[in-house]
Amino acid sequence: MDGSGSWDAIDWNQIEDPRPRRSGQAVKESMDDFLLEDEEVLAQGHGVVLLNNRDAGTLSVTNFRLLFVSQAKKCVIELGTIPLTTIEKLNDDVKLQPLPHLSDKNHPRELLQVIGKDMRIIVFAFIPRTQQKNEVFDALRRYTKPANLRSLPLQGVEEVSLCNEWWRLTRVNSSYSLCSTYPSELIVPRSISDEDLFQASPFRSGKRLPVISWCDPGSGAVLARSSQPMVGLMMNFRNNADEKLVCALSSRTIDEKGSPRKLYIIDARPRANAIANGAKGGGSESSSNYHKSEVLFLGIQNIHTMRESLSRLRDYVDAHGSISSNGSPSAVSVVGDRRNRGSTWGGGNLNSMTSFSSTLGEWLNHIQNILVGASWIAAQISEEAASVLVHCSDGWDRTTQLVSLACLLLDPYYRTFSGFQREWEFQQ
Repeated sequence: MDGSGSWDAIDWNQIEDPRPRRSGQAVKESMDDFLLEDEEVLAQGHGVVLLNNRDAGTLSVTNFRLLFVSQAKKCVIELGTIPLTTIEKLNDDVKLQPLPHLSDKNHPRELLQVIGKDMRIIVFAFIPRTQQKNEVFDALRRYTKPANLRSLPLQGVEEVSLCNEWWRLTRVNSSYSLCSTYPSELIVPRSISDEDLFQASPFRSGKRLPVISWCDPGSGAVLARSSQPMVGLMMNFRNNADEKLVCALSSRTIDEKGSPRKLYIIDARPRANAIANGAKGGGSESSSNYHKSEVLFLGIQNIHTMRESLSRLRDYVDAHGSISSNGSPSAVSVVGDRRNRGSTWGGGNLNSMTSFSSTLGEWLNHIQNILVGASWIAAQISEEAASVLVHCSDGWDRTTQLVSLACLLLDPYYRTFSGFQREWEFQQ
């Protein structure tokens, strides 16, 4: 994918040289005014050019984001700043088109392209013959695609305290032997022993057994997450420990009269997809095996369908939009306006609007399904005092989105900066 701008047009004489000015002393730019609380710089490059707008400045990889600060304006440039979890892809082999009247031979290309999940495409140019690009690139690869949980630079997450007669905090996963993709500390029903957890985990895809993400302090209803049960093609495989664990999520009664609590098992997938997963050993629960439960399907497509839909929308914006996904005016918008004498809308002609409507509608339908699902889950917990277990196939993309959004709706704490960071770190 081509980047924006041209390497030949950069005037390196106007960019601060990051190499030592005096023996033993390197140029170091203070970042204190631009860092958030508990944010730390992991890698840094000076004299970096954001090719999208030709701004030169300091590019930092922190434990939260990729941060670009303008050298001239002394402020954060939002276009070049993106949270690490929003980075979809990195590309260090970027091709730029040189200007016709200038030569590219004397300038080795030290470029880095960052593609965001928010449809941004950002290109940074580093001063030639330095190691800055490698240091930034290596840090981004390490922290945007961590090999394991220990690689994440998490900060300031206080210990969870939710131990009472119904729930307990267990450190059974401290060595990640129970589930390698779950936190070291888990909240589970008090009636469930650590041995029960070990017996239940193999029955769930990736050993992602049901664990509690949030508890209503008033009603005692819980929001839990897991992956799909391995019930098999005929949906007849069962696991006593898993059934005991799931039923324990709703064991606490609603009121003093002992009214039973409803348990909703929310399968984020279309029903047909859940059945098809039976061929690979997966599937969905049968309500007859889980006491006082109801199984519902939300019909949300998988991550591959989501990515393809977003990719089509991004391609359309780049081809027909007045501003492309890299933040610069699209060539089509300029040419289109001249060709159609101002009769275009957003850079595309009237014939392209049908395609745009279809492409945008497909993407917005995916978003709507997630938002509707999360609000329904929050409503059942808040209004009905029901407990809810959420899963998809592997218990990550759709499950994470639904549970995180439901927590944001249910608890004002997660709408604060510290609460949002803590929730995202756990769900990731």
